[in-house]
Amino acid sequence: MEEWRRLRDFGLKLHQERQNVARDMQQLGERFRSASDNFAKANRYLQELEAARQSFQLELAACDGAQQRELELKLWTIEELAFVHGGKRWLFLNATLRIHRVLRMNEAFLDLLNDLAVQVQRTLQASLDLLRCFARGDQPDRCLWAEFQQAANRLAHPYKVYQELQQQ
Repeated sequence: MEEWRRLRDFGLKLHQERQNVARDMQQLGERFRSASDNFAKANRYLQELEAARQSFQLELAACDGAQQRELELKLWTIEELAFVHGGKRWLFLNATLRIHRVLRMNEAFLDLLNDLAVQVQRTLQASLDLLRCFARGDQPDRCLWAEFQQAANRLAHPYKVYQELQQQ
């Protein structure tokens, strides 16, 4: 009976972990959208800067003297802004890629937790069927006993791994 309670508690912990992972994935999704939007904005701004740079270069070729120095200063300012925002665009792209990888990893982890939860449910159901059989004073048939053993064996390895992780 103690093992059944531990298994039930493990199922409840799995449920909580699945909720936590789903919440984390939602937050990561929001961050992914934000990083993607910022990357797109930085990319558009760099395209605008490039268009302005080309425009100033054309004007620069057609003028001389004080106006030329003024256009050169504007051109240097544009190149400095392009350098700064090029770095920001790279950071947003890098953040987008990393968040995407973490989301994929969390999806795989959530699938694992869901599979584990199904196995816990099957094991609990099979053990309850056995308990009902014993409570009636009957001897369980081979099929019921085999179903319980299969469910318990499928669950045993991940449960042991989970216990080891909890001790660390």
